[in-house]
Amino acid sequence: MVSVIIPVYNGEKYIDRCFESLFVGNLSNIEVIAVNDGSRDSSSELLHSYEKKYSCLRVIDKENGGAASARRKGIELAKGDYIAFLDIDDRPADGIYSSLEKKAIESQADVVFCDYSEEKGEKSRLVKNIFKKGEALPLDGNGAIRYLHSRRAVFPFPWNKIYKTELVRRVEFPSGNFVGEDYNMLLQIFEMCERVDYLDRVGYHYELTENSASRSGYGEATLRAYEHFKLDRELVYRLHPDMGKDVDNYLTTEYMACIVAMGRNKVYNKEMIKEIKSFVRKNFFNYFFSPDVPLTLKGSALALVISYRLLLLAYKIIK
Repeated sequence: MVSVIIPVYNGEKYIDRCFESLFVGNLSNIEVIAVNDGSRDSSSELLHSYEKKYSCLRVIDKENGGAASARRKGIELAKGDYIAFLDIDDRPADGIYSSLEKKAIESQADVVFCDYSEEKGEKSRLVKNIFKKGEALPLDGNGAIRYLHSRRAVFPFPWNKIYKTELVRRVEFPSGNFVGEDYNMLLQIFEMCERVDYLDRVGYHYELTENSASRSGYGEATLRAYEHFKLDRELVYRLHPDMGKDVDNYLTTEYMACIVAMGRNKVYNKEMIKEIKSFVRKNFFNYFFSPDVPLTLKGSALALVISYRLLLLAYKIIK
């Protein structure tokens, strides 16, 4: 059985659409744990109305603590052999959790991941996992970490995957909430994995929304993300010194996103900007000549080396 954990905060306008995609077909092998994280709209009432219709749905009401705390509550209560994460403003493909579970059982995998689509209004873009020519599947944990950093496959998101519950429960989740916590979780899980497999199917429809945490301005969550990214880098260098260039390229992109966040609400952490600029300068040639880095990001790194204001201008043009 797969336990699908859904954090919900003020999600009233998304619940019907999400659940119409989720509650189709054979529901005998999933349980859905919707954690209402102190919503101030009608989310709780809507969730409980669905709870009366579907025996596989369990609704938990808690005080607001953020998406991470809601997920942790769901993990604590999960009864399935596998765990999946679903955001209320997104949609799973029909029967995807059964398909992922079947793949996991067949290949004896600790984690199984799939393709996804990015959607905004009527526009949709397919995002496929792209593997190196001749790559043998399933991957081991180290192989998954390499692809995680390349952003060409596996991808640093929690929602296009299912995980063995026993592994997720061994993750040391940092307290509080911050942008980038998914990367930290995936690093820990892949360190424990022996087999990570791929299902060649679009299994998740990710909705691009401007009010998501990753697209909001600079704040405490950004600062916490930056500090945790530095700790994650130390961890990778200690456990996988051969992946040093990979993690530095990954973090170059994340660090530039921290500065872009500052530009959104015009709150500038000058000390952080100074540290990031120094980091990007040291890693520039490795980043610029990496085949895994898109040309637009290479141009962004060049802009930052000159001036962070030029990076913000470049972002506006690219966007």
